[in-house]
Amino acid sequence: RLFIVSSISSDHSLNLVSLDKYPLIYFSFNSLSRIVTGGMVKEVMGTEYTFYCLCVIEWLGFISQLIGCIMTKFTIYISISLAGITHGSLMTFVPLYCRYYYSVNDLGTVLGFLTTGNAIGSILIATLIFPYFYHKNSEYDKYTNEEYCSGKSCFRKSYLINSLLMFIALILSYSIYKKDKNR
Repeated sequence: RLFIVSSISSDHSLNLVSLDKYPLIYFSFNSLSRIVTGGMVKEVMGTEYTFYCLCVIEWLGFISQLIGCIMTKFTIYISISLAGITHGSLMTFVPLYCRYYYSVNDLGTVLGFLTTGNAIGSILIATLIFPYFYHKNSEYDKYTNEEYCSGKSCFRKSYLINSLLMFIALILSYSIYKKDKNR
């Protein structure tokens, strides 16, 4: 997030203390959502509201990425907060869902798959997609011998790709809902 925030900072007044707010916000909302989601989802598990919970979580992730496309300091705060809520909620929803609908023996497989998928997605997004657009739109400063990118073009397309991926997750969640409803 350092590169994202510094690219949209017009006054370049960011320092390490102000940048520490971003991961703190993410992990605070992530932790809080795990507590809240655990209590809420546990009560609706096995009812028709189970998949509504999943869809709400997926919509929050989708909205977080769309808001990130706006690329202001304030909207990045909102985007990070919603991303934390999404991740924390999904990581709470999935084990509860597996415990209710499958045997305990399947829980490790599902969580392993989820954790592996999350890691692969993070690698693809954080090391390929976001840096690609940063480098594509950056310039070289001959005085400092450093590459820099400034403006919304540095990361907007990355957020759009993430939005598309979240939209696909929404479609998959809905298809799981329809499949389950038809049983």
